Amino acid sequence: MEYFMIEVDENFTPPRLENWFGKLDANGAKSISQYEMFMLSNIPGMVFTDIIMYPCFMVSQEAKQVIEMYEPTLLFQRVVLFNNKKKTSRSYFVPYLRQSHPSVMEKQNAPALVKSLIEDKVRIFMGLELVESMLRRNMIGIGLKEVKWVNSEENQDGK
Repeated sequence: MEYFMIEVDENFTPPRLENWFGKLDANGAKSISQYEMFMLSNIPGMVFTDIIMYPCFMVSQEAKQVIEMYEPTLLFQRVVLFNNKKKTSRSYFVPYLRQSHPSVMEKQNAPALVKSLIEDKVRIFMGLELVESMLRRNMIGIGLKEVKWVNSEENQDGK
């Protein structure tokens, strides 16, 4: 399966959470209640993008619905992001992704959404079909980097 590393498109300024320390980290939800609300920094040009990468990977309701078509058993934690100055809020969902080695993506029936630790940084990868489904729905702020995996067997043979 072909994969893409997911990031926020550099042309968008995603929401920036203020009170997340100790509750979220790069791996996801640590200790948050069922109905957790996070205040947002008032940043000029901020857009409620369909994905947020910092402090952890989270997705909008629309993106969650698309992900569930490909990963129906995936669990999510709902959080509410609130911009006090503009009096706007939006729900986001933190998926509970187990960390996987990139070799998992080379297997048949590989998951459509994968979290890996690469160079001491959490990276999120989406399979081509999931990416196409999101793009067809005009998701906002999704940046993509195509991933080229070197087959370990070919690498060992010197090819």
